[in-house]
Amino acid sequence: MPFMETRAEHQDDLFRISNEAARTPAVFAFRNCIASYSAREVGKEIDQTWANLLIRATEGECRRQFNDMAQHLSERFGEERVEPVMRQLIETTLLPAAKAAVGSKPGAAVLSVPSH
Repeated sequence: MPFMETRAEHQDDLFRISNEAARTPAVFAFRNCIASYSAREVGKEIDQTWANLLIRATEGECRRQFNDMAQHLSERFGEERVEPVMRQLIETTLLPAAKAAVGSKPGAAVLSVPSH
């Protein structure tokens, strides 16, 4: 009978892999780019969300860093694992970095960006 990974084991494995990935230079570069972008751009639009902010950073000035990171992750973890690793990185590394950059901005107490 083949080994069947439980949901908890899968989540633990995914968390371990994304923690490992988060320590790579390609992820650092993208994280730093979106954090910088977020600190500059948050609050410029009334209906802005974290998702929209990260998408605009990825499609704009952070495109090269994103492409480098995606290529590195694909080579390291394989095409089939990239999407779940990316989702985990967004939750555990990228979004927290963007929020921290915005929170350290003077006057951040008055900024309000919904999560969804």
